[in-house]
Formats: sequence, structure tokens, C-alpha cells
Amino acid sequence: MNRSEQIRHDQEIAASARPVIIDHLCNRRDPAWIGRQISQQFAVEHVKAFRWVQYIDEEYQRVRRRVVNRALAVIWGGTLVALAGVALRVFSVVSTEALFAALAVGIPTVVAGAVRVRSAGRVAGRDESLSV
Repeated sequence: MNRSEQIRHDQEIAASARPVIIDHLCNRRDPAWIGRQISQQFAVEHVKAFRWVQYIDEEYQRVRRRVVNRALAVIWGGTLVALAGVALRVFSVVSTEALFAALAVGIPTVVAGAVRVRSAGRVAGRDESLSV
């Protein structure tokens, strides 16, 4: 097998191993353990399999951080809306109904952001940029 055929063969194996690697990363497995499993399952060198795991792990962590940052922005937005409603009510600027409206918007927004942060690993595993 010449060099170009070897590269093409490795790319095909890496593409078929990618969903397995992402699944293990979503389940928070150790990258070294994943590398050993991929090496055995796809009959490739351990160093090559571990390198694939490292590349995919870097992408996975990048996507996960992006999801978490967006969710934190949602949390902050909801918190600020709720606090603004409380502050305006304390200083008697708005009515009680306006306070309840601010809390009705702010609290679910904070909860939605917190749920998104909690599920960031699973969300990152489903990202289209990882499944190419």
C-alpha cells in the first residue's frame, strides 16, 4: 500500500471511529482509555488512535465551551431582568404587576440557562461540526 492509499485508509478509519470517540467523550471517559479502545476496535496503532482522540477532544471541548458561554449569557440576562424588577419595585418605581412580570421572565430564563449549562456535554456531542 503506497502512501496516498495509506492516508486514505486512515481517513476512512478515523471517520468511522469519530462517532465512537464522541460518544465516549460525552460519557466523560478518559482520553487515554478511549485511545486504547479505538486502537483495539479498529486495529490501528495506539499513537494514531490517541492522536485522533486528542483532535476530536479539542473540538468537543471548544464546542462545549461555546455552548456554556451562550448559556451563561442567558443566565445573566435573566438574572438582570429579575433584579431590575425587584430593584424598581423596592424604589416604588413600578407596580407589583410589573415586578411579577419581570420575575416571570427572569426566573424561567435563568432556569433554562442552567439546564443548558448542565447539558452542555451532550449538546456539544450532537453539534454538526463534530459529526463531519
